[in-house]
Amino acid sequence: MIMSINTIEQFHQSVGDQIVKEAGSFLGENLDHTRSAVNTLVPAVFRGLIEKSSDLEGGGNLLDYIKEHFDAKLLEQSGGIFGGGPATNDLLEKGDSVIQQIFGKESAKTEEILDMVSSSNQIHRNSSETLLKMVAPVTLNLIGKEIQDRQLDAPGFQELLQSQMETVMHASPMALTDIFDRAKVTNDVKSTPQKNQGELPATSDPQNPNTLKNEGPKKESSDGEEPATIAPKPSFVKRMGPWFILFILAGLMFWGMRSCGGMSPELKRSLSSDETELQDDEQHESANPDQIESDQTESTPEVTDAIETVEKHVIDLPGGATLAVAKGSFAQKVSAFLSSGARAAEGRFALDGVKFNTGMAEVTEVAGQQLQHLAYLLQAYPTVRIRVECRLKSEGDAPEDLALSEQRALSIKKRLNELGVANERIEATGYGSEGLDTNTDTPETATNQRVEVVVITR
Repeated sequence: MIMSINTIEQFHQSVGDQIVKEAGSFLGENLDHTRSAVNTLVPAVFRGLIEKSSDLEGGGNLLDYIKEHFDAKLLEQSGGIFGGGPATNDLLEKGDSVIQQIFGKESAKTEEILDMVSSSNQIHRNSSETLLKMVAPVTLNLIGKEIQDRQLDAPGFQELLQSQMETVMHASPMALTDIFDRAKVTNDVKSTPQKNQGELPATSDPQNPNTLKNEGPKKESSDGEEPATIAPKPSFVKRMGPWFILFILAGLMFWGMRSCGGMSPELKRSLSSDETELQDDEQHESANPDQIESDQTESTPEVTDAIETVEKHVIDLPGGATLAVAKGSFAQKVSAFLSSGARAAEGRFALDGVKFNTGMAEVTEVAGQQLQHLAYLLQAYPTVRIRVECRLKSEGDAPEDLALSEQRALSIKKRLNELGVANERIEATGYGSEGLDTNTDTPETATNQRVEVVVITR
């Protein structure tokens, strides 16, 4: 059993700040934009590794490659290797080899990832490619160290990578997830076996001489065209039988009517009555179409009121990605503020989907979607910085409320970090019961706890 680790967190702790500062300066890119790009490229590399090792053969080949080319030495000598010079050139050359090993040579997926990172993080396309070549070998060195420390074989290595899937998905922006999902669908379609068009269907009735037998691919004629298939000609009885039966029935009906002296008066009256009722119905429909529709509606049970629907709103994010959220939701309000031209000092939004158990600081699972949406928005706007503010009034005294509110704010910040938002872009502050209605006697109610996100810079 592989002990659970967070390799993405290890990456950021080991070289995260260094690669942003050195590479950002080397490439001439804004440091916040560089950090956001790195935060996207790291899960992209891990996702590629996980897919590459999805079967034992692929995992074994990847394990051999890492053992041969990577260990912990690069991490021990990482000073200055991202800032230019011979060491950087060697790193980029190694990174090019890693990218081809993970994604393939001239991979369309790699091109999509680089285009997305460039557009969504406002950096040059060449800078995106250079950053990927830096991130990839560092990632494999981290994994190489784990392989050495744990003496992993192919199954253990595969288990190590698969255990990172949840962390990688949390850290991946939606646009990156879309790229991998589209590529997977395309590969699944290509790998689906196609039916051989040259084979004839096998016989289902060996006793029927007219049934074709499967004798392999059809042979072409001497002039290169496929010979026409000759269908068995139906017999005379099969062709004329239905007409013969119809003729007999018509004769019997004629004879019966002649024998009975035509239609009886009762039959005539019955037909006449039916015709009159039909005419009355047609006149009623033409004269009162609205009434007919009303009658039909009244006879149908009303079920629409029992169906609760949530109207969706699609947010167009920078870089071409989209995010579907509930209309009027927290995410829509934040997105509208970030994309507007207004220059308000700050935007304040209630994080109403975040809940805590009474007296606890850990965020409950119900908050997952709202925090994921917030992470998507922050990744789409890499220069935005926020402050998480928590307030509460519990049964305890004021110092306890202050401490718990601070812990809760830090818990939200930690969750956003796990979702790929850089630590320095988030402030976390607890205010205790300050600004709340403290007259209520019921602890932890909607009136005496509040969590807000404040956009402090755009």
